[in-house]
Amino acid sequence: LTRVAALRRSQPARLTGAQTLTVVAATTVLPVERATALLEELLTEADHLPAHEGVRVFLTGSPHDTAHVYDALEDSGLLVVGEDHDWGDLLSLRRTAAPTEAALAERYQYNGPSAPRASIRARAEHTRRAARECGAQALVSYARVHDDAPGWDYPAQREATGLPSVLLNRQPYGALGEEAAEALAELTRTTQPTGPRARAEAAR
Repeated sequence: LTRVAALRRSQPARLTGAQTLTVVAATTVLPVERATALLEELLTEADHLPAHEGVRVFLTGSPHDTAHVYDALEDSGLLVVGEDHDWGDLLSLRRTAAPTEAALAERYQYNGPSAPRASIRARAEHTRRAARECGAQALVSYARVHDDAPGWDYPAQREATGLPSVLLNRQPYGALGEEAAEALAELTRTTQPTGPRARAEAAR
């Protein structure tokens, strides 16, 4: 999964954020042998995958167990190249070693500074480092209705990254509200996308 994550971090990206999240989700339900075989097949075809462009964003805030919000973000001209919820990059960052049962318990207990269980300072530092590593151009914080934690984290994350950013607050589950669409359109207008196509359009 770490190698798969690198495909969307590359420039140009070879996977979208929605595609990457779908791959991650599949590995959580398929038998290990089948999941491993499919991942190897995907990685073998990496050089032949289409390039994807857009404003490269790091997604923080509420967790996502489907790709619906990712699809909505990327339909608006963004490209999700990283995130900090535990169905994304955090799923594969922490290694599990012997003794297996204890290691598995620790992996789920301490798996990264996710919004529900980490300090604001720890969240901001992780966001700064992770956003830089994936080449993010902007920060998007998505907070669902009844999830107040992302709103507390957001000011420190925005300051730490120094990126153009937007807080999408009180969003419906698995979707974007109308105000969110307007805020994202403004973010897209004010942040220059990367990639050959974007450079060609800018040169006109």
